[in-house]
Amino acid sequence: RAICHAPVKNYSTSPIFFNFTAMRFLTAALIFCGVASFGQAPKVHEAPQVPHKMHLGGMTLTISNEARQEIQKDVDALTISPRYFNIKVERAKTYFPIIEKIFREENIPDELKYLVIQESALISDAVSTSNAVGYWQFKAETARQMGLKVNRQVDERMNIVASSKGAARYFKESNTYFNNWLLAVQSYQMGIGGTMRSVGEEHLGSRHMDVTPATYWYVKKYLAHKVAFEHALGGPKGQVAVTPIMASGVSLDEISQKSGVDIEKLRDYNKWIKEGTVPDDADYTVVIPKGDIKDFNTLWLSSNKKTTATTSASTPTAALIAIKETEMNGLRAVVAQQRESVTVFASRTKTDLSDFIKWNDVTVDWTVRPGEVYYLQRKIRNSPISTYTAKEGDNLWKVSQTNGMRLKTLKRLNPNLSDQLKPSTVVYLADQPGRANFTSAQMIELDPSSPFEWGISGKSENDYAIKISEAGQINESPPSTDQVAVSPLQPPPFQVNEHVVAVGETLYTIAKRYGLKVADLVRLNNLGADSNIKPGQPIMLRDEAKVPANRTIHEVKPSDTLYTIARQYGLTVKELMEINNKKDFDLKPGQKLIIR
Repeated sequence: RAICHAPVKNYSTSPIFFNFTAMRFLTAALIFCGVASFGQAPKVHEAPQVPHKMHLGGMTLTISNEARQEIQKDVDALTISPRYFNIKVERAKTYFPIIEKIFREENIPDELKYLVIQESALISDAVSTSNAVGYWQFKAETARQMGLKVNRQVDERMNIVASSKGAARYFKESNTYFNNWLLAVQSYQMGIGGTMRSVGEEHLGSRHMDVTPATYWYVKKYLAHKVAFEHALGGPKGQVAVTPIMASGVSLDEISQKSGVDIEKLRDYNKWIKEGTVPDDADYTVVIPKGDIKDFNTLWLSSNKKTTATTSASTPTAALIAIKETEMNGLRAVVAQQRESVTVFASRTKTDLSDFIKWNDVTVDWTVRPGEVYYLQRKIRNSPISTYTAKEGDNLWKVSQTNGMRLKTLKRLNPNLSDQLKPSTVVYLADQPGRANFTSAQMIELDPSSPFEWGISGKSENDYAIKISEAGQINESPPSTDQVAVSPLQPPPFQVNEHVVAVGETLYTIAKRYGLKVADLVRLNNLGADSNIKPGQPIMLRDEAKVPANRTIHEVKPSDTLYTIARQYGLTVKELMEINNKKDFDLKPGQKLIIR
């Protein structure tokens, strides 16, 4: 810059010589300054370009040229300032591993994680003009509906783990109505009811959608965040790593002392704790910044009342009780002796954390409790014992651990049982001969020597030889080459006024089966955004005014069978099963069956 502004020397008194020399000097100086200035110019900003097609949770989105231009403007605005953009990228690198894991466990499309940047820029205590708070911007009422605690002691909207689980729960419930993840995104801003009124039934269950200028603004802004950030998150890890640990009844000061993390830094990453102490009414997830699981596995032990009782008065922290390996159900196992996080417990058993979680059907935020059994190898599929009688306090997980049996198999064998078991409930541990443990994907195979007529006759259903086939395996006598396969149940040919929810069904699949609209099912059954239909729940299909006054509900007695009930009301067994959407012959005393 000094050269450009240097005074021109008068080399001659001759005007001609002066003009010629001066012009040559000025020309060279201007060229030099231009080159210098060009060399110092900042690089032209290049934002990621919006593609013509994008993918979201198994859906293909085709973006029109006009919509691409709109979305591109938002992408340019998000990336125009490298400083602010990179701050968001760093926050995403810190927290996305936690969100990704939760979404993976809850079967939520990974791409929905970008919505958290749009909502809060991953600022834990962000507050909107409508008083929505935290990472995922929940209002207090909605947060409580999604299972978050919001009170004088804690506000889990500012807890990355709890709030991300709440967001996952909302997405799942929303998708129950729409079977369309893009509409689930829209409902996050305008609610399920508002989205239904806005888009109607046209796109329910769609696997392809067009994004146009008419697409809701919030959805297009979400797509802009996805385009802007998805390519920026590759490469090295973020500068700040966080480790979630379980805690209950312990102060942040104590956690700071044990972890070696500065107390102010700890408070900054855990603003959800309002009074400096983690309450003892439940297990909470505390985030430790700049840590690694390996580092904290050996440092952390939850200091709640139960563990402090075993702490020596002379030692400031509780000692880790040695873990002794044993054998249970023919498998390598250990019995927990104290309360601690699953990450600590897995590390002390010298087991890979992911393997430990898989083998024991637990989650990364699980809390190990005294007396619980944990296995150091994969559990078995079928138990040599056929049944188990539930005790007080039992649930399906405890039964699976007690018997060294995989939880997934246990649920398959007992599709009608809820997780919490009542005392004396019989739980099946293996396939039962003659018992119809089958799903809609399986077939009922009938012995031609005793044809199952499905109609009413003098025989009971116990007179028929029914065999269940799963993955090509027959549970009973040798199959005949003349066996007839009956396909899964079809929609009933006669009018049905109520439907009993089966395992795996959603409002969308029920509406589709009966040729109805999801919105009508929601209205008829008074379902809200926090409603979650469950197996065995009756769903009304038509207005009460249109339902015959003589509709009959039968309450199952201990001596009842499908055959005796069908004969009592003049139905066939097939009609009775179709009306109640039953895919097996199991009945429970007190169970209610729709007759007509």
